[in-house]
Amino acid sequence: MNAARLDEWGALLRWLMRGGAYGFYWRSEGRTSLWWETGNPAAIPTTPANWYFGVHPCATIPTHNAKGEARRPELVRSQIAVIAAINCLFADIDAKQHGGKSAALSHVNRLTPAPTAVVDSGGGYHLYWLLRDPVIIADDHKRAYLQSVQARWVDFVGSDPGAKDLARVLRLPGTHNRKADYGPNFPEVRLLRVFWDKVYRLTDLTHLLPPVARKTEASEAIRRLTETKRSDPPKDDAKLLDLARNARNGAKFAALFDRGDLTGYNSQSEADAALCAMLAFWTNGDVSRIDSLFRLSALFRPEKWDSVRVKGKTYGAATIERAATL
Repeated sequence: MNAARLDEWGALLRWLMRGGAYGFYWRSEGRTSLWWETGNPAAIPTTPANWYFGVHPCATIPTHNAKGEARRPELVRSQIAVIAAINCLFADIDAKQHGGKSAALSHVNRLTPAPTAVVDSGGGYHLYWLLRDPVIIADDHKRAYLQSVQARWVDFVGSDPGAKDLARVLRLPGTHNRKADYGPNFPEVRLLRVFWDKVYRLTDLTHLLPPVARKTEASEAIRRLTETKRSDPPKDDAKLLDLARNARNGAKFAALFDRGDLTGYNSQSEADAALCAMLAFWTNGDVSRIDSLFRLSALFRPEKWDSVRVKGKTYGAATIERAATL
């Protein structure tokens, strides 16, 4: 990889390490790690080996391996529990799964939105959609949410389903892919391109994802709070809303409906789904009434609610449909 590309990779690596204390390189031969502080990444190793790097920065260096056994730093990799932040969504496009490298690259070039950076891994392409700001992982709820987003992104862009966890390592540009199939002239892992003008907000990317079919944590919590449906919901909207505000989960309902308070939710879209699930309970799943009541709430955003987003459905209709069938 030429000097200009190496400099560009260095800038990309520093971007990916924002919000954390430690990064590392990992060598598959011997399964050993080289840890470094994020403000001062180590030089690219020159030892002939299959070298990788941790995509996301760590808050600490793990003191135990994945089995819970105490290990020295050089004998541990990153673990999901110590990931400090994410600065990208990523994908691993395996050439074999797409009929060869030419076909794989054509797939990459058709992706919308376009990835910020593309790395030729020797056996395919590694893609990075950089985030404008680091997304700090403050608790396990946030961690689980980001793990879900990354997994859904992998499905969305058609990449390797085995490469989607937050503790993922990907091949290190400036080294070589030394898989036996590629010898004796092992291909260089190289940065193909970076479009620094293509940097995204996380919400820009999550809004592109199809709805989650399974129950969300928010809706499951609502289910536990409201264990049985009403047999005869009040016909008067004001009376129904008063009942909702004074129920066991009334404080949560009022926070969403009356104030649009997003506390406890990762995004307004998640809060929208939570409020719709509550309204589904109080209306016995009456879709048209959920819609009319949601339009009275502090969360209601007219342009988004009525915009066509998923399979020809409006954002509002898709959100209600999911809530009404929980």
